[in-house]
Amino acid sequence: MVWPVRVDRESGKRVILWSIATLSILLSLYRHNALVLLGKAIELLSGNLGYSSSLGGLFLVSFFLLLRWEEFNLILSQERGYTSMLPRRLFGLAVTLFPLFFMRNTEFLPRHQYLHASVMMVFLVGYGATLIITPTLWKVLLPYAALAVMTFLSPSLIQSTLGDVFIDIAAVLTRLFLGLSGAGVIWDGNEAAFISRSGEAVKLMIDRGCSSIPSISIFLLLVGLMHLDQKKDLNSTLKLASLGTVALIVVNSVKLALTIWAGKVYGSGALWSLHSWLGYVFFTGFYLVALLAYLRMSKPRMKRGEG
Repeated sequence: MVWPVRVDRESGKRVILWSIATLSILLSLYRHNALVLLGKAIELLSGNLGYSSSLGGLFLVSFFLLLRWEEFNLILSQERGYTSMLPRRLFGLAVTLFPLFFMRNTEFLPRHQYLHASVMMVFLVGYGATLIITPTLWKVLLPYAALAVMTFLSPSLIQSTLGDVFIDIAAVLTRLFLGLSGAGVIWDGNEAAFISRSGEAVKLMIDRGCSSIPSISIFLLLVGLMHLDQKKDLNSTLKLASLGTVALIVVNSVKLALTIWAGKVYGSGALWSLHSWLGYVFFTGFYLVALLAYLRMSKPRMKRGEG
């Protein structure tokens, strides 16, 4: 994307129509989900970072799509009329209505799963509205939509199938790192107990929210988006995805060990304070390192006949 951003008249008109259509559908059909996400965004601004991985995924997808605005602007400026490619427009309508019929009763889900579901609803409405207004974008947007939906669905699916495995790995590695620090912590499976230096008895449990699954899903989304944007060699992308996933599991355990160590030294207040934001410092730093590493790994794929 080049600054200043160019917006042709037809493009601007369709963006406005898309905004109106998306907001109208959200407020009329998915008002509660939209308000929950708005409330979560306000919580983030106030410093409450819990369960925000799905919003982070939505931000990443939106950011990488904006990077391709010049291409989108050209497509939008050449779009004419609102009745062509009717099957694609009807498919877009079906996408916007899909959550209404197949994702009902989400309010009974646990909070983190409800947030994932709400983010996916918002994304599907935005994607469907795009197909209704500008169906020629379908091919460009399809891989982004597939990545986004997999990212929003994968944490809950993985936690329900492999969650206990990730919990056990996190607990074992955390116990190992804490042992190196000499902190006196008593372990019972994935539960830890200790007496802080001030004499406070503290108990905690490593659950699925601490198992690195959300951070891994965001990392894999980032790798996929970078692959779509940079068009690098697939082997380089898969190598980074594999090594990064393993590294994230270790980073997550280091973060947990530091959190528990802080609780041991400074008490439960320090433990829960660090628990709220330390992971985002660690993981954001990790994502930035991964981004820089990916940019340096290999040259973009060259089409036959180039060079």
